[in-house]
Formats: sequence, C-alpha cells, structure tokens
Amino acid sequence: MWMLVLANLAAPAIAQAEDAWSCNYSGPLSTGPTLIRFQVSGTTLIEAEFKDRYSILENNEYGLVATHAVSRVEKDHKQPTIGAFTVVISKGTGEFWLATAIAGESNTVNQSVSGMCRRE
Repeated sequence: MWMLVLANLAAPAIAQAEDAWSCNYSGPLSTGPTLIRFQVSGTTLIEAEFKDRYSILENNEYGLVATHAVSRVEKDHKQPTIGAFTVVISKGTGEFWLATAIAGESNTVNQSVSGMCRRE
C-alpha cells in the first residue's frame, strides 16, 4: 500500500521527466550569442554538446534548477578543480541563468550569464 502512495506522489515529477530546452545567452565568456541545449532525463539534466550532467534539485511547473559539482584533479591539471555550475530556468517566462563558482578563479570565470530558453 505504501508503495502505491509513494508512486502516486512521484507522478507529477515523472510527467515532466523528458523536457528539452534550447537556451540562448550572451556574456563576457562568449564571443556572441551562445546556444546551449539541455535534456531532462529522470533526475539528471544533460547539456547536449559536452554531455555535462547536472543533478536536478527542482523540476516542477514553475521552474527547473540543477547543479553540476566538481571536486577533482582533471586531466592535464596539477591542482584540483573545486566548484559548481547552476542552471535555473523559469518555465513561465523562459528566463535562463547559468552561474559558475570555481575556487581560486577570478571574477572573469566566477560569474553568471542570463538569457532566454524555449521548450522543445
């Protein structure tokens, strides 16, 4: 009986589990308008070009919030990269924000960009 109740509580999240978004932004790190595409797969948001995987924190009728965290020594680096990238999409307005925070990096890297998204 409890499993049926839990399954019914999870149903609204599953209904939105396969959204896809195309987002445009301009910012200091881009040379012009930049297109970024995201695909929702269960509790993961996947960026299409580089296949970065974000953990979805919220995905409901109002918006989508997801974070990609890193704390490791990446290939060809001597020091660890420690930081987070956060995606925020307002489903009502299509507004989009991508915030970056990486320890030890300058304000040129640690910033946010904003733009607009459309649901595919």
